[in-house]
Amino acid sequence: MPTSWNYSVDPILGSQLAYRVGGLGKSVVLLHGFGTTSATWMPCVAALPAKYRYFMPDLPGHGRSTRDRSATDPVQHSLDIFTAFLNSLAADQYILVGHSLGGLLVLLALLNDSIAARTSALVLVDVPAFPQALPKVIRFFRARVWSSVLSSLLPSRTLVYLAQREVFAQPSRIPTFLIDEYTASLRAHGTIRSLQRLAAALSDWAASPPPLHLDRIRVPTLIVWGSHDELVPPESGQALHAAIPGSTLSVFPRTGHAPQEECPEDFAAVFSRFLSEVA
Repeated sequence: MPTSWNYSVDPILGSQLAYRVGGLGKSVVLLHGFGTTSATWMPCVAALPAKYRYFMPDLPGHGRSTRDRSATDPVQHSLDIFTAFLNSLAADQYILVGHSLGGLLVLLALLNDSIAARTSALVLVDVPAFPQALPKVIRFFRARVWSSVLSSLLPSRTLVYLAQREVFAQPSRIPTFLIDEYTASLRAHGTIRSLQRLAAALSDWAASPPPLHLDRIRVPTLIVWGSHDELVPPESGQALHAAIPGSTLSVFPRTGHAPQEECPEDFAAVFSRFLSEVA
């Protein structure tokens, strides 16, 4: 499925959000996680039904979106920008899909009544919805001096590859083009600083997470998890499944933190079946 780049500028916050868009039909919004970009969805998008219109934003501080140093709380800033983006869509309803941090932001966005009213279904992929130990990549960027020194000594491509080895259960599956995409994002001016600030803010949020009111979710929800996720344990997927009424849990064997990257064909098949059920 061909996709093109578009840009949305929030008139109040002044941030530019870059997003890929492709397909025609009911809107599906897919949000990536910490340190990656909208490219995370590209391995599976080609196998998804073309009768939907897919919106894939780059979060603030990632990919082609703005690196904003003025935000005092980068997590809240990302949520505000994402919410503004959803409100800008002409669609009466949409399906929301979030991976990792993107899934957490989706759940936080649902606390907004207008967003919840327009959301017809959810797909949550390896989402840190409960208190847990911080993943290594977050701890790395939270240590500002250490991450700054290593980022200046090691090639960006090496840092990206090391991070992806933590994500994939089978590193031989890491696509070269994703390494290229994430390396380009990391090399962009201001990215390291943005990730450091976001990691620090995520540490604060993890220490005192806001209530997500998962039991109030009443739309069809698919939860996808990797059986060998070392960043967000599979037990969290079971807990999320138990907390959201009527949800469906699909666990991918021998898969790490990003099923949409590690086994894109299988992920697309499960996702497509879910779309057909909620259409």
